[in-house]
Formats: sequence, C-alpha cells, structure tokens
Amino acid sequence: MTLSEMANYVCGKCRQTDANSVTKAKEFLSKRYELIYNDSLWRDSLYLFPFTFEYHYEPPFGSGADRPESWDSIWMMPSVVDKVVALRTGIQEMQPSGQELLMRGSLDQFAQSGEPVQFATLAPCVAILPAAYAFHDVEILEMDSGQTWTAHVIDSSGNRIKSTGVYPVGGSLSDPVSSDCRVLERVTKQESANDVVLTSDAGERTLATCLAADTAFPLRIPVRLIPAPTQDIDLTALVKKKHIPLEDDGDLPELRNIDNALLAFGQGDMWERARQLGKANAKFTEATALLGQLKSMHVWQEHTQIRLVPEVDSPAGSYGDNLNGKGYW
Repeated sequence: MTLSEMANYVCGKCRQTDANSVTKAKEFLSKRYELIYNDSLWRDSLYLFPFTFEYHYEPPFGSGADRPESWDSIWMMPSVVDKVVALRTGIQEMQPSGQELLMRGSLDQFAQSGEPVQFATLAPCVAILPAAYAFHDVEILEMDSGQTWTAHVIDSSGNRIKSTGVYPVGGSLSDPVSSDCRVLERVTKQESANDVVLTSDAGERTLATCLAADTAFPLRIPVRLIPAPTQDIDLTALVKKKHIPLEDDGDLPELRNIDNALLAFGQGDMWERARQLGKANAKFTEATALLGQLKSMHVWQEHTQIRLVPEVDSPAGSYGDNLNGKGYW
C-alpha cells in the first residue's frame, strides 16, 4: 500500500477523515516506518557492495582530482550505508573487531601491514582528512549569498571546535569552515539554490557534497582494515542501507509484508492523538504482535535450509551408482 492509501485506511478506521487528520496520519506512518526500519536487520535492507581498497597515496593530491575513498588503512563507505554487517576478501571472511579490543592486544596491530583479516567500524562523520594531505583547511562553496552554515570539527590536537559563518557575496576561500581539520564531524546549512560542496587543499579536493534541498551533509561510516593493506585489494561488504523515507503520497515501504503492522501502529497513534488511550493501547499491542511475527518470518527464512534428497529405486549408470536411496529419480 502507498502512503496515501495507508493514511486513508487509518483515518477511515478511526473516523478522523478531515484534511488535518490525514496529514497527521501520513506523518505518524512515516515516522513509525523509520523506527521499524532502524529497529532490526531486515533482509530487504541488506545490500552487497563490492569495492577496491587502494592502499597507495601520494601527497598532496594522490592519483585523482578528488579525495580518495581510501588511505592508510581506512575506507569511507558511501553515504547510503547505515551499518556494515560483514566484510570479506575474495577468499576469506574478515572478522569484525572493536578498536578497544585491539588496544588490549599484546601486539600493536594498528602498526602492522599485510593482508587484512579484521575490520573495525569508526564513528560516522562527513569526512576524515589523512595526515598525507598538504593542507587541513576546509572551505564551503556554492551556497547562496548570506546563508549560514554550522560545522563541528576535531582538529589535529584533538579539540572539538564548533564554527558558524555566513556565506559571502560571490563566494570566497578567505573564510574557511576550519583551518585545521582532521575529522569533519557534522556540517549543516540552509536550503540553497544549488548543491553545496566542501573542499580542502585550497579548493583543489572535494570532500563532500550536499544536495540543494538538504540541510545537512550526509554522514559516512569509516572502516579501518587490520592490518593495513600493502597492495590494492578487492573487497565485498554486506551493508544495511539507510531507509528511504515515506514522503510522497505514492511512496511504498521498502520492507515487504510490513503493511499490517504499520497500519496497526498508525491507528494506535491516531487514537492516542484523539486521547482514546484505551483504544490506542489495544492497537499498539496488536501492532507489536504483528511486528514480532514479521521479525520471526525474516529470521526463520534466513536460518532454515531446505534439502532436496533424490529417491532412487534401482541405481544404475554412471550417475545412479553414486546415489543411495529409494524411489524414483
């Protein structure tokens, strides 16, 4: 069901069919869907993402015009990635590990190099500037004149700095977001006429791009490979994607078979809005049960294997001699 169809169904069941109630129902359904999507590792949210880690980096600008996706032992996942589930090379799985566990080891695994066998996910951020960069300045470009931006930055001394500025008329590199940035944690802006970019190395390198209609630069997940690769290596990541919000009337949920639970939650929210708490609690109980059934179906399907065993009455021939059983093949 589309967002509009679900909202009309919920409002009809709750007898709240005025335009304001329909708008509120769409808002509740959209938020409930986001919460449900983020709650579990749904099969429909997973995606296989192949990429190549390029270990070699030459300052100041490396081999390409833009910021490389990989340097030292860190790879920046695309902004669509919400969680890294698993990672493997072409021949083996890489084991996930937290950096705090690596610190307790007897060997300095951060200083080792070779074929990676473990990985650790770091805190999401807009960008990380490696030590090999010639400059650690960050500029913001293509904003509308007079618009404001806000940035949270960790500098080379480990200090967190919050800066706010106004984009000048015609644009200028004389007023940087940060003149000493190692981790660009978060950058927000106003809606603009054009896509806005963050640059480094005196404007020569693009760090991140924010769409004109968005008010925050997308966050990305850095992945540290351990030990650090000594050559280019092809990897495949199993990731959970960020959800696609239900915004327009014709939008459909990515998660299949979620309509029953979502409609029940929507009715509960509408009854709660009308201060009918008893009816709301009954619907929330129903919705929780339906959501539990949906989770069980996903888990059961993922952990159940079906084996087809041929039945052979009189094994014969080059293939039949190797089959044991009864019945007919």
